[in-house]
Amino acid sequence: MTPKTCFPELLVDKTIKFVKAREKETGGFGATPLLPATVEDTYHAIRILELIEQKTENKKLVPKNIKKHEEFLRQREHEVIKSARTMFQIAKSMNIIGIEPNKKILFPFLEKRLSQNIPLEEVYYCARIYDEILNKTFLCPSWIKDIKRWRTAKQLWMLIYSIGKKDISKKAYQEYIRWFQECQNYDGGFGFMPGTTSYIENTHLCLRALSWLNASPKDRLGARGFILACTTVRGGFSRIQGAAPFLDATWHGIAALSYTC
Repeated sequence: MTPKTCFPELLVDKTIKFVKAREKETGGFGATPLLPATVEDTYHAIRILELIEQKTENKKLVPKNIKKHEEFLRQREHEVIKSARTMFQIAKSMNIIGIEPNKKILFPFLEKRLSQNIPLEEVYYCARIYDEILNKTFLCPSWIKDIKRWRTAKQLWMLIYSIGKKDISKKAYQEYIRWFQECQNYDGGFGFMPGTTSYIENTHLCLRALSWLNASPKDRLGARGFILACTTVRGGFSRIQGAAPFLDATWHGIAALSYTC
């Protein structure tokens, strides 16, 4: 499937309008045209525009070096941030729009977080900061490698990403691939775990994990059908067919669609 047919033109146009309508005059993006900007919504909006640029002929969508967005993100960067997820979203958004994250803030933050007893999700976002922002090797805490059980696709994805490909055995690779594949349902989407209801965020996560593991879903066309069924008349994607669209669901939808090309 070629990039042009991967993202239908009408879908792209409606998605861009959906995102742009949430851009704020004071910087950042909000969940709706009327709500104020947040770090999470700004991150999702920028990621959507970046991916559409990469996969289509639409250029100059990402708001590069725009002062209002830089000021919005710089202000959040200097706030007291306890979550590695939020720190990653700020740094990644900066990275995409051409702004250098403050490493004098990042390094002490990472050192402090990783010295504490933090949950798997925090370790995962610390790993992403190392990998995607700092381009440095992440040294996974030993206790992460000792985890042998997981409940959801999200937990398994965070686990294997944090450990890294080189430390996963061939036997484990095949086990992980089968488990993610089993999360796919008859409607083409993926659930939180095998046998659970399909949602757009789980579909994105499982398709991404399978791609990372150099594998494919059992039914790629079925997955694409589920994703497209989550598009809305108003533009954007919803978590499931018929629900309201939001920026986070739209990011998951666009990103998931890219794995079906």
